[in-house]
Amino acid sequence: MRVEGRLRQLQQMTHLLVGAFILVGLMLLYWNVARAGAILAREDNPRRVEAELRLRRGEILDRNGRLLAQSIGDGRQTRLYPHPTIGPAVGYYSFRHGTAGIEESYNAWLRGDSDDVWADWWRELLNEPRRGHHVQLTLDVPWQLLAGALLPNQPAALLLLELPPDEANLAPIRAMVSHPGYDANELDNQFAALLANENAPLVNRVTQGQYQPGRLLLPFVIGGAVEAGELDWLDTAVPATPIVLIGDQELSCRHAPPESPTWFDMVSHACPYPLTQLGQSLGPTTLADLLAEFGFMETPPVPLATTIAAPQPIQDAGLAAIGQDQLTLSPLQIGLAWAAVGGDGRLPTLQLVTAVRQRHATEWQPIQPGVQVDRQPLSPTTAARLRQALTQRDDWLEYSLLVLSGEQSNNSWYLSLAPADNPRYALIIVIEDTADPQAAARIGRQLWPTVLAQ
Repeated sequence: MRVEGRLRQLQQMTHLLVGAFILVGLMLLYWNVARAGAILAREDNPRRVEAELRLRRGEILDRNGRLLAQSIGDGRQTRLYPHPTIGPAVGYYSFRHGTAGIEESYNAWLRGDSDDVWADWWRELLNEPRRGHHVQLTLDVPWQLLAGALLPNQPAALLLLELPPDEANLAPIRAMVSHPGYDANELDNQFAALLANENAPLVNRVTQGQYQPGRLLLPFVIGGAVEAGELDWLDTAVPATPIVLIGDQELSCRHAPPESPTWFDMVSHACPYPLTQLGQSLGPTTLADLLAEFGFMETPPVPLATTIAAPQPIQDAGLAAIGQDQLTLSPLQIGLAWAAVGGDGRLPTLQLVTAVRQRHATEWQPIQPGVQVDRQPLSPTTAARLRQALTQRDDWLEYSLLVLSGEQSNNSWYLSLAPADNPRYALIIVIEDTADPQAAARIGRQLWPTVLAQ
């Protein structure tokens, strides 16, 4: 009996020990798996800093596979940008200062974030760093670098779009430059100075710049009015030559018009007075609806930080028709509408990211923009007629103006399409605060031969 009693005690003790081991195992499992993310996320946990510094973010590449961003290092990782002036579409990654551009928009993908708790636990158990996935952009590195080199080191922006080649209606962004820019490799060292710079180099002027459009609106207002049946191309636009006063600034025709100019002539001669009369004839409501059809009242869908001014009611339809009322636009908004003129009259869907690839995969997965644009402010016939009214130079069409911004400064704008007979590309350039009406045009004319040679 004593032996049996001792056996029972031994069995009970064994059960207690097994239960204790199971409890300890469950607690370890809980803290190392279920609560690992919460612990790591604590601001006071040094493991969080170490894990972030060891994280190997995925690569960002251009459309031809050229590296735009990668992480290097055996332990702690350094984010390297092989082309320091690559621009705001790629953006930057900094542990201290956060992210911008695609580095921000695709941050979770580039980090390799996952909901697979067990995979994360196993990786932590093996002390392996997190590895991110890769992103391919529509940018073309040689064009991007050339455009950046051509722009002056003053506030300016450039956007180059490829027009939709098929029914998918996607317009890939081939170059996006904002000046002054910054070297993402030196961001941590220069961040305070960049923030203090009055020219705002951290701002992407293509997507966040706000400009009074002035007579850049002229092709869109005339084309929209023709489309709406408010006028005909061959209607006489008189009187054409009266000066329009904006404060103490005088606006007149870009070129002297013919004796009896038509609305077709107005596109190339850019006379402001007939457009003010057209705006008053249309009235605030009709004009606002016309501008909205071109996307001028909404944010273009693109995976970057964008800024548009809250739409304001038109106060003076005459001034609004020449872009001197309440409306301000970004180069991205203008580029979207300009692409419609260059194509079949439809607003295209902008594309910046073309594909993604998981870190262990060999094949890229094409992706489509999440938001599709479905609007056609112009018929193909009206769009073609607008192109015929543009100035042709060499193998491209162009519309360039010195645009009054406010009542004091002027911005040089260049809107162009190429090739002239069957446009494949749309180019938008703005140079801020200049008295030179050809400042933007000269840059575009230097860029086109390289683009068209491909």
